[in-house]
Amino acid sequence: MPPKISVVTLNWNTKLETTKCVKSLQKIDFPEFEIIIVDNGSEDGSAEYFEKSFGDTVKIIKNETNLGYSAGFNIGIDKAIANGAEYVLIINSDTIVDSEILKELLKVFSEGKKIGFVTGKVKFMIGDKKTDIIQTIGKSSHHIFLVSGQIGAGEKDIGKYDKIKELEFCDDVFMLVSRDVIREVGSYDPDFFLQCEQADWQLRAKKCGFRVFFTPHAQIWHKGSISTGGDDSPKRHYFGSRNRILLVSKNGSRLQLLKLFLYLIFYDLPLRSLSFITKNKLALVSARLHGLFSGIIWFLNHNPKNQYTK
Repeated sequence: MPPKISVVTLNWNTKLETTKCVKSLQKIDFPEFEIIIVDNGSEDGSAEYFEKSFGDTVKIIKNETNLGYSAGFNIGIDKAIANGAEYVLIINSDTIVDSEILKELLKVFSEGKKIGFVTGKVKFMIGDKKTDIIQTIGKSSHHIFLVSGQIGAGEKDIGKYDKIKELEFCDDVFMLVSRDVIREVGSYDPDFFLQCEQADWQLRAKKCGFRVFFTPHAQIWHKGSISTGGDDSPKRHYFGSRNRILLVSKNGSRLQLLKLFLYLIFYDLPLRSLSFITKNKLALVSARLHGLFSGIIWFLNHNPKNQYTK
């Protein structure tokens, strides 16, 4: 018998994009799996729209308020495990998937011990048009930030990334997660709300011996940042600045944290502020600044016991 899989996606005021995603998920070639939509306190009638569109074929969870990306997804993950899922596919709701993704992601779990996360190729989608341009195949580690930027971003898919391999990190645009990880490590840390949440989860899992893998045979197309307003969203810049501090505070060393503070205060904030000011994007200057102060205040208030591991 094939393992039981739950597919979990999170919706916040993007009912049309989420509907396209779910219709794509329903075409996946796999004997049996469930789809769970977590509606994160939407105000556009999303939950009712999904009930009318999908009936009993999709499970819908209604959060009364927007719990954020991490806590919102955790609601769906908990439901999946309670339903007996052996694997949970976490996927962004502004994506279209290839029909073979579950089969291909599952194959990798049989290739080694204690594999916890498996992802594949994420390619850009512009409007409703699929492209051959890679958004990410994973992430590498960084000596200060712990995790670096996207591998393969902006490259045309010409076969450079066509081998199954182990990664340092993967993005959670889509990733298949084993039940063992969730039971042993937990799921997302809700402190992150959004941004850096997947790196924190994977760092915690790696400390317990779990591994992250990539397969080129599973691919999806992603519009990106639809619900958060895109790259110029103050929300994204606020949490991007804040959560770097949380990530290193919770998982890094004293030296890494010191270097991060110096980088953010004396390089990142001044340079980005100058760039934003010249482009008349003053709201982003404020967002980065508030994110930095919020991260520092969080650190001073919490002083995580598991920091300073080196």
